[in-house]
Amino acid sequence: MHASCCWAEGVFIVATTIWGLREDGSAYMVVQGEGRVHPG
Repeated sequence: MHASCCWAEGVFIVATTIWGLREDGSAYMVVQGEGRVHPG
């Protein structure tokens, strides 16, 4: 866990999976949109 590029991709996949499990589904869409945004 030292790469920034890989970290972003990993978080996007993990977040999508976690939110995808939610029943709401809305969070899933939010994650997809914010997944491209870089932290900082």
